[in-house]
Amino acid sequence: GFPEDTKDDLKQTVKLARKLARLGITDMAFGFFFPIPNTKLYHQLKDEGRIELNDDFLLTPIFANEAKVKEDNNYSYNMTAKQLTRWRYWTLLNFYSISYGMRPWRLASTLWNAMRGREESKMQTFLVDIRRKMRVQAKKVVSTRKQRAAAAEAASN
Repeated sequence: GFPEDTKDDLKQTVKLARKLARLGITDMAFGFFFPIPNTKLYHQLKDEGRIELNDDFLLTPIFANEAKVKEDNNYSYNMTAKQLTRWRYWTLLNFYSISYGMRPWRLASTLWNAMRGREESKMQTFLVDIRRKMRVQAKKVVSTRKQRAAAAEAASN
């Protein structure tokens, strides 16, 4: 969401994503707006007091691809960070449902590559990352259970 984007602008973005999927585009990245220093939008937002050039601001690009827009990194006049996040996922859902619906072999290929840890697309990277996080969480659960069992055994002795 650019600062002046409206719901109608984002509807057009969804429409474009659908068109690209129908045309055979295989992957889509969808980040969030961040003002680049010394651009017209940067100066506009700075003049309005919405940004301050400091270390926190310079880290903004790192958060452009996070799962959710943080309100601190939302420069939209018309939408909340939560609304922008919803639009992001709605756009991605529209794109991938049409893309995979029209070319189901791509879904199989994406899942196969993700299971093997191959990252050849944004979706595969996303799925590999989820898989990695699930493994880390599973290891924590197993470790916690072992610690509790050892503590219970030590207490009974």
